[in-house]
Amino acid sequence: MLNLRRAIPAALGLCAVLLLPPLSHANSNDSALYRAYDAYEQAVEAGDLKSIAREAERTYQIAVSELDDADPRTATLAINLGSALENLAKRQSLKERAATQAEAFDAYQDALTRLEAQQGEQSEALLDPLLGMAKTADKPRRARSYYQRAIELSEGKPMQQATLQLWAFDQLKTHPETARSTKAFILEAVETLQSERPENDSVRLEAEFRLAMVLAGERRRLKAIGELERILGHYEGLSFTHPLALGAHTKLVELYQSIGEPELATAHCQAVGQMTPWQEDQEQVPLYRKEPKYPLNMARRGKGGYVIVAFNIDTQGFVTELEVIESEGGEAFEKATLDALKEWRYAPRFEAGNPVIAPSTVRMDFALD
Repeated sequence: MLNLRRAIPAALGLCAVLLLPPLSHANSNDSALYRAYDAYEQAVEAGDLKSIAREAERTYQIAVSELDDADPRTATLAINLGSALENLAKRQSLKERAATQAEAFDAYQDALTRLEAQQGEQSEALLDPLLGMAKTADKPRRARSYYQRAIELSEGKPMQQATLQLWAFDQLKTHPETARSTKAFILEAVETLQSERPENDSVRLEAEFRLAMVLAGERRRLKAIGELERILGHYEGLSFTHPLALGAHTKLVELYQSIGEPELATAHCQAVGQMTPWQEDQEQVPLYRKEPKYPLNMARRGKGGYVIVAFNIDTQGFVTELEVIESEGGEAFEKATLDALKEWRYAPRFEAGNPVIAPSTVRMDFALD
């Protein structure tokens, strides 16, 4: 019996794997479809993305030509092909990627059309092709519409629906066309998780962290601070450093500095310093930085320059003992640089569990577009 399983997971694997009937050939072992599917599985085992896509395409085309339109295996093989092309596109150059993603979208769309005809427009089997179409759509608004339909199909399954909303939010939150409308996804997902999962549940906390970042982006800083501090409270007792905790500490440094509370940022600077080992061979990255103001008189004259400053990072992450060691363009650039650096915050260096003073340098370039 030929059981066409999705050797490469399709969009999400939310649907049960289709258990498909055998091919109606007298000698199924000699079937071109069996042989092609075997080659596909071997390509998957080898991990060669180009070979996987090629064999998935060949298997799908044979199914289209040999099987009846009502045979559900063709839809499964179309999902396999879409998934193979989607994975291949991630490794391609930008020039190649768009064409490969378009092919993946077409494969998912064919699977959707076949499954709609076979199982109806409300079948949960439509989730995989819909989500594949969402991830390979050429326009964010189109992607949002496919996510929306998948979310509606999950009505009555709150945790599945919340998962879909989180995925939709993660993909679409940075696109100007969909950033505002996808806020509803994260709000609804968090509401569901807060009613379905305990306060310390990792999935719930990760969703709440996403919402806190949205609040920060909307300049609702006090609300964001409260949420991040609450989330951090659930990670205090862990015996390991959770990546989300590191992100929360880092964001809180920025938020406290932005509302004029540098002392409240100190504990978070130190927490980051304890989590991230000091790198001797690379420039330290500030947790909070304020860009220097371009001197107006230099801008009017069309002048540019640079300033290199040596300084210490103290045990609280403040910049101290600043010294200009090289510059070009005059004192105006030096003053603007020093004024800005005094407000920067870093993660202090830790030795034997204690924060220590450590040196660093930075170069500030001034150039007019």
